[in-house]
Amino acid sequence: MSDSGRLSGGVPGTFSVEVDPSGNVILKGELDLATVPALEEAIAILTSPGCSLILDLTDLTFMDGSGVRCIIKAWKTSGQRVVLLNPSRAVRRLLELIESLGQEAWLIQEG
Repeated sequence: MSDSGRLSGGVPGTFSVEVDPSGNVILKGELDLATVPALEEAIAILTSPGCSLILDLTDLTFMDGSGVRCIIKAWKTSGQRVVLLNPSRAVRRLLELIESLGQEAWLIQEG
């Protein structure tokens, strides 16, 4: 992690992971099979059992199943539901579809 709070990894210009001063993980761009390793790296650095994880999805424009899998893995590792802040309409639809199948790995919050 650099001084700016930006974590390495991902495809330049397509996806980035940053950590704000309060510890929220900010995702920007498109989270897919090619970029999910950057998020996995960040989660491995930032989480431990019993600690909650807050992902700010305000600037996340796309997420596929590999992103969902990564969030579920973080939930299982920490034992805490992952808080997802401000998902876009498209990302929210994917999350709601997965929730309808009984998945309870996350809590969606606006604000």
